[in-house]
Amino acid sequence: MMRFIRNMSNTIRKRLLFLFLSTTILSSTISLYVFFAFSNLTDNMGGMFETSTLLDGLLGDLEEANTNLYGFLTTRSNDNLLTFSRMTDRLQRFEANSTRTMQKNLYMRDILNMIPSYLEEANLAIDARRARDPGYSDHYDLANRTMGHIRDYADTLNLLQLQKNTDLYNNQIRNIGWFKISSIVMIADMIVLSIFLVLYITYKMTDPIVRLSHASEEIATGNFETPEIPVTGEEEIRVMAQAFNRMKDSIRTYIRELHDKSDTETMLLEQQMQNMKMQNLLDSSRLQSLQAQINPHFLFNTLNAGIQLSVMEGSDRTTEFLENLSDLFRYNIRKPDSIVTLQEEILHVKAYAELMKVRFGESIAFVFDLEDPVLQIGIPPLSIQTLVENACIHGLRNAESGTVRIHVADMADRVQISVSDNGCGMEPDIIGDIFGRSREEPSGSGNGRTGHTTGIGLTNVIQRLRLITGQQDVMRIDSAVGVGTTITVIMPKPGGPEKSGDTGKSGDTGKSTDTEKSTDTGKPVDTEHTAKEVDSCSS
Repeated sequence: MMRFIRNMSNTIRKRLLFLFLSTTILSSTISLYVFFAFSNLTDNMGGMFETSTLLDGLLGDLEEANTNLYGFLTTRSNDNLLTFSRMTDRLQRFEANSTRTMQKNLYMRDILNMIPSYLEEANLAIDARRARDPGYSDHYDLANRTMGHIRDYADTLNLLQLQKNTDLYNNQIRNIGWFKISSIVMIADMIVLSIFLVLYITYKMTDPIVRLSHASEEIATGNFETPEIPVTGEEEIRVMAQAFNRMKDSIRTYIRELHDKSDTETMLLEQQMQNMKMQNLLDSSRLQSLQAQINPHFLFNTLNAGIQLSVMEGSDRTTEFLENLSDLFRYNIRKPDSIVTLQEEILHVKAYAELMKVRFGESIAFVFDLEDPVLQIGIPPLSIQTLVENACIHGLRNAESGTVRIHVADMADRVQISVSDNGCGMEPDIIGDIFGRSREEPSGSGNGRTGHTTGIGLTNVIQRLRLITGQQDVMRIDSAVGVGTTITVIMPKPGGPEKSGDTGKSGDTGKSTDTEKSTDTGKPVDTEHTAKEVDSCSS
């Protein structure tokens, strides 16, 4: 049945026609059944009283014929004769029109046989009366007795017909009850079947449309990841579902392309912003470094002359002091956009420490706790030196004696470089100000606890570390007032020194390293050679 419905209703128009025709045929079938059943019932009820009605009419005609016969015999009235003749014709027609069903009844057949006998005796009585024969009375008596027999037979037949009609009536009552029940059942079946057909066809017609509407609402809210609409149902719905699925896929592909394009543009913009930040920081560092050079040609030439003089005079401490000072200034004026190894940075921190020990004597001590395998990682220059300078000029500014500890630790996936002092410590608001400034755009100034040789502040160091590593968590400051401060730099382990992707020059690093090797040997440095290196660094 369902397969037939599906085959007959592959379009909305056919489905609607099938629905209307089905309900019409069902209602027409039940109406015809009720009509024929009611007609059969009425026919049976009519047949119950047909024989009684015919007998009543027959007896009435006999009574009227017999009355007019008696009137004619007594008065010889022509009116009575005419009426008798008319009743005679009706009785003869009744006999001729009697059906076979009536003739099958024994009593009715006797009645029909006695009617001619009655008419024959009546006509003989009329003829004798016209001939003034006194024997007409005998014929009348015989005709009258025949009519009495007819009446008796009709009464018996009516009694039998009444019993038969009673049984038939009871059967008809039962039939009426079954007719009511069957009619109710059929009407109920028709209602249920009609409701089922209406609901089924309506659901099959509207379910794809409902799914389409829900999917349209989801797309209207921006959700283009809705599942595919099943391509089923009527031909029109199938075309709509296919078109909707294609439209959704096209929109989703277009939006995905827009997102990819937007992501690419965002990445490019972020890269440009990062490059601009890096350039701004490098410009700031370069400016501050250049401001600290103070005519480097004259300074280096003078320092080299002092070194030559101290060597000639045999002043070893003075020679070492001047060499450390020369190395420190040469390192500080190098291009800050280059990347150096942690080992190079530590070497120049040691040179700075030697200068501080000469200046302050035994009141300041430096402790280096290093792990050699991680000293080759890349780091921005002047990063650790800035932290050591801050520890000396800010942390130990009011202390009679103090210790600065530089600790390098290998943490498997990262390297931690800690610079700690046992000085006056930092207030929490100062720490918050340093990190607050580091989140701002680079301003080009050395704000945030600057050093006295680099002129570079902690905020500048934090920003450069973030740009080079691509991470936010690059520095941690732990401090307690009156106890001391520990600043920890967190560097990832890329596997070796890296260069800045924008403006770093490997040539500068190589030259500085060569110079450092020459100065670390303790041998006299050629003034002309040093001047060339200064020119290359300052350029």
